Amino acid sequence: MERDSRSYSEKYGETATQKDRKKVKKKKASSRTADDRSNKLSLSVVETPQSIRIETGIISAYIPRQGDFMIDSLFREGVKVGEKARLVCNTQSEPVLENTSQITFTNYTGRLTSATVERIGKVRTLVKLEGTHRSETGREWLPFVVRLYFYAGSEQIKIVHSLCTTEIKIRIYSCLGHSYGCSYA
Repeated sequence: MERDSRSYSEKYGETATQKDRKKVKKKKASSRTADDRSNKLSLSVVETPQSIRIETGIISAYIPRQGDFMIDSLFREGVKVGEKARLVCNTQSEPVLENTSQITFTNYTGRLTSATVERIGKVRTLVKLEGTHRSETGREWLPFVVRLYFYAGSEQIKIVHSLCTTEIKIRIYSCLGHSYGCSYA
């Protein structure tokens, strides 16, 4: 078998130095692509006196500073997928037993008194919501703290709902949770 004695540039039409430059250019191009991806996956927080807007690259959440909703509207890739997220709580006067004659129910909804951005980072942002539950008659009861965690490049929101009460009277909860309005297209 004969050995090819031609130089690299004779075989391939370029010098070894030119080949090395192309490798470097390719590496730079791929790092720019990685930077572009990280920009799409970065968190964006815009605060105004009335609201907070969080963008993860996939979802956008609009959070009012006060009012009846903990999330006013939620968009996924520009399409509205949810709105009017609120806290709900229902109590009943006594447990259901065989000899129970009458039970009264009271409905409460969360009333937001403040919303603050506790932490802003490249990967995670934390929003703290505070308020109380209010009945239809205007009675305020059962203070709460809700923390919303948003992650870069994620469509998920982690919600931690804490209740703060020193009330001695025992209440029976028939419902405690979150209620969401959904958009159907």
